[in-house]
Amino acid sequence: KIYHTALIAGGWILMTAYAMLRVFDLWHYLYVLSLPLFAVHLAGVWRHSGKALDAQLPLLVFSSFLFAFLAGFGFVVYLL
Repeated sequence: KIYHTALIAGGWILMTAYAMLRVFDLWHYLYVLSLPLFAVHLAGVWRHSGKALDAQLPLLVFSSFLFAFLAGFGFVVYLL
C-alpha cells in the first residue's frame, strides 16, 4: 500500500514539477481534474486488503487514462 501510494504521489509530483517548469498557463494544469478520482482510489486501497482490492483496479485504470488524456490535451491546446 505504501509503495502504491508512493508511485501515484511520485507521478503527481513529477507532473506538477514539469508543468511548473513550462511557461505558466492554466491549460498545463488541466490534469488536476483527475485528482479526486485518485483520492477515492487511494482511500479504497487503504481501506481494503486481499481480494477486495480487485475492485479498485478499474478506477485506477480510468483515473490514469483521464490523467494522461487531460495532461496531453492541456499541453497540446496551449501550443495552438
